[in-house]
Amino acid sequence: MKKKTYVIACAVLAVDLRHSAEKLGLDLKYKFLEAGLHNSPKLLKEKLQAAIDEICASNLCDRIIIGYGICGKGTIGIQSRNIPMTIPKVHDCIALFLGGDQAYKREFKKFPGTYYLSAGWCEEKTDPISQRKQWANFGEQKLNFNDLVGEYGKEAADQTFDFLNSWQKNYQRAAFIETGAKKSSRYEQYALEMAEEYNWKYEKIQGSQALINKLITADQSTSDILFVPPDHVIGFDAIVSTLSAHPILSPVLSPGTPVTDTASCIDTVDQPVHMGPRVKI
Repeated sequence: MKKKTYVIACAVLAVDLRHSAEKLGLDLKYKFLEAGLHNSPKLLKEKLQAAIDEICASNLCDRIIIGYGICGKGTIGIQSRNIPMTIPKVHDCIALFLGGDQAYKREFKKFPGTYYLSAGWCEEKTDPISQRKQWANFGEQKLNFNDLVGEYGKEAADQTFDFLNSWQKNYQRAAFIETGAKKSSRYEQYALEMAEEYNWKYEKIQGSQALINKLITADQSTSDILFVPPDHVIGFDAIVSTLSAHPILSPVLSPGTPVTDTASCIDTVDQPVHMGPRVKI
């Protein structure tokens, strides 16, 4: 049986990854993790590593493509014992939608307080505009305004929602990124209505699938993509602020053995990773 290439990615990338693979004539297998894991890097790492271990144990895969960036260092410490991996050298998915970190930096310099949306983001996150003010996120919980009123009174509910929605003050622009993957007026309309609701400026900007195309076809490291050989772990090079690959220093396991204790190999959250000589690949 011919082995497959697996993609493990954030669900907001599903639309663009499938579109890119179809255009390039690639037959890929997908496993999408729920959106928003970048807000909990430790949980992201646990779920991503578990997905990799499951695929490695199946012995049906010859390459793993990771559809995440640094994502709050949630990918630091990720490893595969017997299957090579590729991962983009970006901070988050916005750079993937725009075509790379340089495009992201240009947009940030032009308008730093921007809330970005794409077709994939809208597919995962869309709530009816009329309902949005009825809900607020508290960690992984979604609170309903009317429920709070019934339990604590309207004044307490108003104060709670004012606090939980204060993030809106950090943004002055909603930007819809048109990547061409799935054109639909309702996605752009969603972004426009969000801008109107929060009194932000609205702008539609041209995205690119160039980096996603590179990610799903790369078989070696480039300036944009990190190739992680088997028995290597993903690290973070603090000097140049990008991902890097390092040999795993723990005892060798037999191929296909799930690896769950990545913390013993690398410090994953708080410290920059320096594990001996850099691996040039």
